[in-house]
Amino acid sequence: MQTGPSVTEVRIGDRVMTMMQGLGGVRAQRPGGYAEYIAVGAGPVALLPEDVDPIDMAALGLASVTAFEGLRRLGNLKDRRIAVTGAAGGVGPPSP
Repeated sequence: MQTGPSVTEVRIGDRVMTMMQGLGGVRAQRPGGYAEYIAVGAGPVALLPEDVDPIDMAALGLASVTAFEGLRRLGNLKDRRIAVTGAAGGVGPPSP
């Protein structure tokens, strides 16, 4: 594994993941969507903590990205309450 000289967010040996959106993997414009190792820029990757199962994280997929983007648009959520309705929709989590 290698990192470029301007990469400071991740180090060799860090566990990271990416959704491949914007990288072409989802739209079959670039191979690597199902690869264990790929070459990408540091921007679209997220650190994966050691105590998190990568299979569990991969299962979150679009539902987590959609939820994150929706919450991010609300701004600072400190001391606010949020009601989540319709969470079982097309990008909601599966029912228990």
